[in-house]
Amino acid sequence: MIEQGNGLEAPPGEDGLQRLIDINLYLAGELQSNSLLRAGVRLVVEQGEFGAPDDTPYQYWVAQFAAQLLAAKEKGELLPDVDVHELAWTLVSSYSGTQLLSQISTGRTDLYQRLVALWRYLLPGIATPATRSRLTFSNQWDHPAKTDPPGRAASGARD
Repeated sequence: MIEQGNGLEAPPGEDGLQRLIDINLYLAGELQSNSLLRAGVRLVVEQGEFGAPDDTPYQYWVAQFAAQLLAAKEKGELLPDVDVHELAWTLVSSYSGTQLLSQISTGRTDLYQRLVALWRYLLPGIATPATRSRLTFSNQWDHPAKTDPPGRAASGARD
């Protein structure tokens, strides 16, 4: 999955909704500590200024998120009317916008909290109640540069 050619190593775990959340939060930590990833994100975001736009990096993440969502759907974690590919596209778009606004506003210091909020609002519309009750927002991939202590778990998925 993430391991292919980009130097990132996906968090371990069973494919599905929890792993997708874990990947999202892992990427937040990497955006704060991995200068190479930050440079790559900046190039992707600013590409229109330097040449023809290319959505390949975004499509890569849409495919990665869709794979996790498909596993979640097969496990019965998603509501029946969820379109996996449409949701994957929406998640990549939402994640991209969240990290960009977090960068502009706080230098990404609040990215973890912003992503948890994003998931808290999205989950009731996509996940079954039983699934929502067991999802966690682990900060175990946190990096020292962040203000939250490593290992913190927020169970805000339950509403």
